[in-house]
Order: sequence, then structure tokens, then C-alpha cells
Amino acid sequence: MPHLPLLSLLQHPDLSIRYLALELITFRIALADAAKAKWTEQYLGGPEAEFPAPWEYTSIDYSVMPLLESDRVFYAQQAIKERDYYGERNGRKLTSADLSRFTGEICGVLIPRFDARDNELGSKLVMTENTQVNLRGIAKVIVDEKPLLLQSVPGAGKSFLIDEVAKLFGRYNGPFLSLQLLMLDIVRITLTDQTDAKLLLGTYVTSTPGSFTWRAGILTTAVREGKWIVIEDIERAGNDVLSVLLPLLEGRALSLSGRGEVEMAKGGQLIATTRCFFFLSNCC
Repeated sequence: MPHLPLLSLLQHPDLSIRYLALELITFRIALADAAKAKWTEQYLGGPEAEFPAPWEYTSIDYSVMPLLESDRVFYAQQAIKERDYYGERNGRKLTSADLSRFTGEICGVLIPRFDARDNELGSKLVMTENTQVNLRGIAKVIVDEKPLLLQSVPGAGKSFLIDEVAKLFGRYNGPFLSLQLLMLDIVRITLTDQTDAKLLLGTYVTSTPGSFTWRAGILTTAVREGKWIVIEDIERAGNDVLSVLLPLLEGRALSLSGRGEVEMAKGGQLIATTRCFFFLSNCC
């Protein structure tokens, strides 16, 4: 049920206040159309009733507010589409001197830097307009801690792009990777149709006769340690592997049967690549 203060506002002498209260109640409890029409008749005098009230330095009929809001959203979206993000600016530009060594910037998006030493590596990216648009989108997804899906034809440079973005975030491992998982910032998992979900999550192993010890898999360890997890060729994943990945995509947590959930540590990121069209919810 909606909060009592909202219900009490349905008795307010100002009809515009009643209207706004009814809209909030509708949103709060997902009020059905039939019930909303009944309440509109009871508290506002029916759908034909008019109740003008102040709105942004003018007076409007609140019954047509949804139309005004729809126009406002439309024009705001148009302004965003037409905005020139990468044109020349007359004002002062943000430089590296304005940021701390643990803060970076990618095409207007402020990002955390996990290792300031990666500033010395330099980027090999050619900053075309298309590259800047893609980098800005990737940076926003990573900062928002959402999963990322990169899709292209084979050989288009998905792994190269991941490495270059990792340099900007200070998560680059370098050309020579350590064999120890704990030393890596980027954990790469190449899927095949033979990939076993147990190897990703973990399993019980026999250390001594008659006793079993849980050993976390590569994916579980990477999630717990807050690594960047790059899943290559995700379109090859079988149903058992997809059932493992979906909770991680939707809620940043792995579900281990009988052992609860393992939440992704701060700084962790899931990046998937695919060679063909493949849909994953919440991916960019």
C-alpha cells in the first residue's frame, strides 16, 4: 500500500496537489488503469476536470502535464543528439595537471586509475571521431559497473581495444603475463563448446583420502579479487556456462550451489567479446 501521507493528500483542497499525489501513488503501487480511472473520478471529478496551477513560472492545466513532459523529454533528447562533444571549445580545457594521479579522463568521462604507473605506457589508439564515441561509451559502462559486450568481425581489434582501455584505467598487465592469477589485473577466459562450468566456479578436490577441500575456480577467484574478466567468444558458451554467467551479468554476483553467493569486489569488471550478433541483457 502507498504511504499514508500520500493517501492523505488525496483530500487536499488544491486539485493539482491531488493530481500529483495520485500520479505518485500510481507509480508507487503500479495502480491499474481501471483503478486509476475510478480514483480520478472520485478525487478529481473525472478525466474532463480542469485544475490550473503554477508550473515553471507559468500556469498550466495539470491534466495535460504528461503531454508537456513528453515534449520536454523529446527536445532534451534531440539536444543531446545534436550536441558537439568533440568540437573545439573556447573555454579552458581539462588537462592531466587538473587531476590527481589516480584520476583519469576518457573523452569527457572521469575514471579511476588503479595504477598510476600505467601513465608511462602511452596509448597507441588513433583518436578518430568514431574511436572517441566508442571510448566514451565504454568508459561510461565501466564507471557505472555494468557488463560490457564488444562485438565485431574476427581480427577487428577487440583485444587490442581492451588492452588500450585497460592502460587508461591502470589495469594493464603488459605483454608478458604472470602465470599466477593473483598477479593479474585482467583474467582472460576463452570459451569453447567443451568448457565445463565447474572449472569456472570451482569444485571439491581430494587432498587426503576421505577428505574433500573446496577449490575455487578461475572465475570465482577473479570475481572475489575484483579483476577485469574478459570472456572471449561468449557466443560459444553452452547452456550450463550461460546459467553461471547470467547472475554475474544481472547482479554482479556468482551463485555457488551450497556455498551462497560471491559478490564481485570493487573495481571488478566483466567484459565479453563475440564474433557475431549475440544478445545479453544489461550489456552495452
